[in-house]
Amino acid sequence: MMFADQPNAAAPRIALADWRLPFTGSQALAFTAWCGLREIQLDFGGPGRAPTLDNPSMLRAIRDAGVRHAVSVRALACNRMNDLGLHHPAHSTTGEEVRTLVCKTLDAAAYLNAPMVFFPSFRQSLIRDRETLDASARLLEWACTQGAQRGLLVASENDLDVASARQLVTQVERSNFRLILDSWNPLKAGVQPLALIEQLHPFLANQVHLKDGRHDLEASVPLGLGDGAVADTVAALQRLHTVDTYVLENDYRGGDPAHLQHDLGWLLNALH
Repeated sequence: MMFADQPNAAAPRIALADWRLPFTGSQALAFTAWCGLREIQLDFGGPGRAPTLDNPSMLRAIRDAGVRHAVSVRALACNRMNDLGLHHPAHSTTGEEVRTLVCKTLDAAAYLNAPMVFFPSFRQSLIRDRETLDASARLLEWACTQGAQRGLLVASENDLDVASARQLVTQVERSNFRLILDSWNPLKAGVQPLALIEQLHPFLANQVHLKDGRHDLEASVPLGLGDGAVADTVAALQRLHTVDTYVLENDYRGGDPAHLQHDLGWLLNALH
């Protein structure tokens, strides 16, 4: 089976991430259209997050909103994995919960015609040694098998260095596996995004998360005004034709339109 994620360098897309917006689900799609954009990534949800997308009426509402507003779902995130952890043995109670969640997220993505599902590796899913890397690779390999049955790409978002990220790709060893690049998370862990781009671009997903920050602050910073050297990241991705969807992932949940307006203008300028 072929997995179509080849970027179209002539037509870069800009997307929003609903977990960083004041709205979720179908309302997030309406907000995306109001911003003049046509792409979004959605979170599957979970306790302490948005309602989960295994609700048929909610899925129908999202799909209908996509048609009504001409907005497509580019990927589903399973941010709940940061709370559960990817490392649990398959037959443990939490391990079984994780695998059930994987399948539910993949099913929702297939229903919404989203080409990719990604699983973040932060907090409880953080990879910091060989044991957690091996356990994560086993789970992601299994998830890729499930994703392939649905024609979906499966990706990992993490803050690994080049050698560890390459090892993860090697151990998963599935044609539908990708790495989601983030412009700020690696820097917080002491990893240069440019090194990841230059050495791992064949394995990168064609969707990238863009956010900026400062090492002395927890809050997000408008693009280009922090320590993230985001312009260099965008330039490197454009040069290698690695990405065709740039996802604004600064924190817009406070509803300040000036922050989002700044980031959108900054990105449009950087892309053109």
